[in-house]
Amino acid sequence: MILTLLLGLFIGKALMAGAMIVLAGHAVINTSVLRYIKQYASSRAMLCFLALPISYVIASIIHQDGWQVLGVIKSKLPLLFFPFAVFAFNDYLTKKHYQFFLHFLVLLVCIASTYSWFFLIRDFNAINNSYLKASTMPTFISHIRFSLLIAFSLIWCLHAYFNDSILRYKSEKKVLLILFLYLFITLHILAVRSGLVAFYISFLVYASSYYIQQKKWRQLLITFTILVFGFMLMYSTIPSLQNKIKYSVYDWELFVTNTELKNISDGKRFAAFEAAYSIFKNNLWAGVGLPNVKREINSYFTVHYVSLKNEYLDAHNQFLNTSVAAGIFGLVGLLVTLFGCILYSHLKQSLLARAFVSIMFLSFLVESTLESQLGLTIFIVLYLLIYKLEEVIHNE
Repeated sequence: MILTLLLGLFIGKALMAGAMIVLAGHAVINTSVLRYIKQYASSRAMLCFLALPISYVIASIIHQDGWQVLGVIKSKLPLLFFPFAVFAFNDYLTKKHYQFFLHFLVLLVCIASTYSWFFLIRDFNAINNSYLKASTMPTFISHIRFSLLIAFSLIWCLHAYFNDSILRYKSEKKVLLILFLYLFITLHILAVRSGLVAFYISFLVYASSYYIQQKKWRQLLITFTILVFGFMLMYSTIPSLQNKIKYSVYDWELFVTNTELKNISDGKRFAAFEAAYSIFKNNLWAGVGLPNVKREINSYFTVHYVSLKNEYLDAHNQFLNTSVAAGIFGLVGLLVTLFGCILYSHLKQSLLARAFVSIMFLSFLVESTLESQLGLTIFIVLYLLIYKLEEVIHNE
């Protein structure tokens, strides 16, 4: 069923939801359900995932909106279902299972990426030129979410490559290296900035954590140098990446000069940041309620950015979106949900977990990741697969 859930990331919402319900249902109807409940209730790491929905519920109660409470609970159920379901995993899943799940994810990402390669090969010039017009290459799923999956897959390939305990055969190293190079090139061809930044920063977090622990300063400097030259090589040879950066500079210049923002991709994002921060300052403690975020941002646009009126954007930033929705309560809840599991468990020393949290943190800076089913599922499923893998290794 875990494989079905991972497949659902690429197939659709119904498969994701169905797999999540079956996993939670299996834990509930299991004869050991009371043991699972006790373990869940005593796990600070798992309870941290409830901080965000609880903060939303508190804000909804303050706003005296019962329907909002029900809506929030429904939209954030994966933060309850999956952390509870993982306690049943101990009865039948081993380290090899968790490693296989993450290998399977990499395979799915590689297969899905061929969709984008097809369009690039079919019309190379048109695809590359589209990046000068705020467009992107077609992707099998949301290009931003897909780029995050590529970033994590790259980290997992490196993690597995340098950990012999994960590999069964020597030939696997060659396969991992080929997959890494393929996805590395794909990520740069897609030129999704959030995915690129997420990979480079998470790679630095992973490498820095390891080399600092080992006090290998020279190797850290060499790794950083290789990373810089790697990006420079990609930039000098990939037209879509060049055009994306050119358009980003152009977009920023238009925003600074207060040019009409309606058809400017990044300009809308910056305007949404500004609107969300202003609304948060005026509704500091309990926000305006999750269903009202887009409406309030649109009201701000009506006064300050008339060309964006009726766009109904969210904050394009999970921290700001949550702060607008639930004020200080929400922001604290989000921080606990993001960092609590790694702070209150064996994940403190996990390089893989640090890299993953870095990816999600950077995603939160430019997108309201947890306000979509796909983003929320990526967050909770990958977080807890890493958690269970590291738990098994920790207890060996």
